[in-house]
Amino acid sequence: MSKTENRRIGSFVVLDLETSTYDGNLRNLSIMELTMYGFPAKDLQTDPIRVTRTSEMCVPPPSPNLNKLTLIINPRRVIYPKSTDSTGLDNNMLENESHFDENCACLIVNFLNRLPQPVCLVAHNGDRHDFLIVKNMFNKLSMKLPNNIHFVDSLHAFRRIDFDPTFQTRPNGKYTPKGVYKLDNIYKRNFKKDPDLRHQAEADVETLTHLIRVYGKSFIAYAEDRASEFICSDERK
Repeated sequence: MSKTENRRIGSFVVLDLETSTYDGNLRNLSIMELTMYGFPAKDLQTDPIRVTRTSEMCVPPPSPNLNKLTLIINPRRVIYPKSTDSTGLDNNMLENESHFDENCACLIVNFLNRLPQPVCLVAHNGDRHDFLIVKNMFNKLSMKLPNNIHFVDSLHAFRRIDFDPTFQTRPNGKYTPKGVYKLDNIYKRNFKKDPDLRHQAEADVETLTHLIRVYGKSFIAYAEDRASEFICSDERK
């Protein structure tokens, strides 16, 4: 993963996936639902909002330049009840949907290409999940994302920004307690309520987009310092 050389980001694209049941091998996961929200980086040119236990904050309004892409996809794998319970998707519901093919990949590429460049993808825990799965799906088709696409994991971004001294690896040299930076918990800490919906790709993207706007200019600074190029391997998986 090649690190971005402190370049200015033109757009952020917030990404979330819902996938088939995990069997212990990420390469066997298949996408059932994919959502992307794209907006210009200038929308984050606001001061970070500092939240206290007693502060009350309204959910920020959406960007006036918000672009959206949601795809429902037949994973061509068994969807077990546990996945259905959390996502609301099952094999019967998806049997007539297209699978992740070249048309699907081209829709994603075209969506990214039409936004102000360069584009930075953002996903929560994306380094261990969303980014790996997208790379694997593109590799299977021997396709790549466009040049000038970068990525950053919001889980690491939020944690390191909160404990700044300039984006240290671990806050105060220690790991934060488990669950503190789970997406739902960050949202509740900021807005004093649970997200309206969870474990649906578009709902989770909307939640993450609201949180990125809370961090404002600090998120841009982190992304421009830490984002890496999104490189798909030439090797067919």
